[in-house]
Amino acid sequence: MSFHLPAYILQTYLLHHMKLKTHKTVSKRLIVTKSGKLLKRHGGQDHFNSRDSGTITRKKRRDQTVNASYVRTLKSLMPHN
Repeated sequence: MSFHLPAYILQTYLLHHMKLKTHKTVSKRLIVTKSGKLLKRHGGQDHFNSRDSGTITRKKRRDQTVNASYVRTLKSLMPHN
């Protein structure tokens, strides 16, 4: 038993029943803690680290919290985390 749906009904059905997919690059770069905070790694860790001062080197060892203005956008890109 098949029947034809009008295009506007089919379009609204597809829009509201699409899967929520995780943005993979965001999910690989960020960590969501149990309390809901977003953590990211400190930038500039690949090479040329010996020229940095000791305080910068120690700062690079720890993860940083993401700025609050970005949290809502980034969490929407990771619906399953």
